[in-house]
Parts: sequence; C-alpha cells; structure tokens
Amino acid sequence: MKRFALGILIILGLVTLGIAANARMRAMVAIFPTYYAKEVCTCLFVLKQDEAFCRAYHAQFLPLIALGVDREAMQVRAWAPIATVSARLIDERFGCAVQ
Repeated sequence: MKRFALGILIILGLVTLGIAANARMRAMVAIFPTYYAKEVCTCLFVLKQDEAFCRAYHAQFLPLIALGVDREAMQVRAWAPIATVSARLIDERFGCAVQ
C-alpha cells in the first residue's frame, strides 16, 4: 500500500511539474512573435521602410506561420505556432505598441 501511495504522489508531482513547465514554455515562445510584430511595425510605420526590408532585417530563427500587415489600421500581426500577437502604431514619437 505504501508503494502505491508513493507512486501516486510521484505521478501527481510529475504532472504538476509538467503543467508548470508548459506554462513557462508558452510564455517564453510568445516573446518571439511579440518582438517581431513590434519591430516590423516600427520599421514599416515609423522608419517608413518597405515590407521586404523590414521582414529581412528582423528575421527570426524561430519560424512564424504568417505575418500580416494592415496599412490602413497601421497594424502588424504575427502568427507563431503557439501565439498570435499584434502591434499597432501609437504615433511616430512613441512608435508601436503590442496589443
């Protein structure tokens, strides 16, 4: 009976550890599309560079699924395997902010 209880405790501990690690990993992976969306937004709408230059200049080593640019709303949206992030131009003095 002691072995069974110990086994259950070990399994519960591993499950709890896995859930906590997954949440931290998701937060860490969300940093990349956040950075990319904000930097490309600033490059396009503050520095007035073309889209090809901004994509190449701020290339990531982790793949993005897609990058969408809405010139009318002055917004950039980056899709990654775990997170979707958008950045919008506040004004030319303050640049872009992540939403």
